[in-house]
Amino acid sequence: MATTPDIVKVWNLYVDGSKIGTGTSTEISNDAPGELQITADGVIARAQGVATSKVTLNTVTTFGGKANTQKLLLALLNNTPLKLTAGVIDGKIEEYYPMWCHSRKLSGDFASGKATGSYDFEGVAPTLTG
Repeated sequence: MATTPDIVKVWNLYVDGSKIGTGTSTEISNDAPGELQITADGVIARAQGVATSKVTLNTVTTFGGKANTQKLLLALLNNTPLKLTAGVIDGKIEEYYPMWCHSRKLSGDFASGKATGSYDFEGVAPTLTG
């Protein structure tokens, strides 16, 4: 009997509830830092650090500007936390709050006219819903 294939669809990124429509790609990494506790008897445990996340949003940069990406720059300049929500990933919605935008990089190519940007965020581990 044939199985139904899984649906594969990229998720959208929302910042404070608004979709970043100029996004071209997103990278999310979740880390659970810790350290093995090693004694003369060997490994006895693993210290548990605080789980954190990093998100990179790649965008196209429009000539007229977009309110959503302007909001990201203002959050970076003012060190204001944002709520990031990724669409459905593995059947769950991932929400990240607080997340801080700590870096923006812009790139422009005169020959092609291409203008892109990237925004880097760091903060808490996700809350899963759905």
